[in-house]
Amino acid sequence: MGQTTTITITNAPDLTAEQLAELADGHVYDTTAWTDEDGTHHVQGNSKWMPDEWVAAVVSLTEALPEATTTVDEEWDTRDADEPGQTISRYRAGALLSQASQVNGLVPGDLPTAIANVRAALAGDGDVTESVTWLLDGLDGTRV
Repeated sequence: MGQTTTITITNAPDLTAEQLAELADGHVYDTTAWTDEDGTHHVQGNSKWMPDEWVAAVVSLTEALPEATTTVDEEWDTRDADEPGQTISRYRAGALLSQASQVNGLVPGDLPTAIANVRAALAGDGDVTESVTWLLDGLDGTRV
């Protein structure tokens, strides 16, 4: 499979699932496009590489729609990448909302504990530098 990309668009009543499926042609395979009863549009496809041109074409459909929100969820496995991971990018009227985007990968098994330790240290119960370093080393995979 490689990468699965799911694009969700809200507040774009003039778009259709057919338009979204047509844009996917030639960029991704196993395409599925649908519109929910509430008017939310979805299109999903698989690819070996990141389908940047397809994503850009879909996002551009919303540039003239000030209320339109587009969420691009890209997940990949280890078949075509070194590590599994995921990115979630959000756009409003075609413009990237970097503060609302996310990147996920492998996280340490003790993530909730590491976060709790940082919060406790910030509240005065523990060493801030030590707990933050432990959290960050776990997130970037450099713990030994």
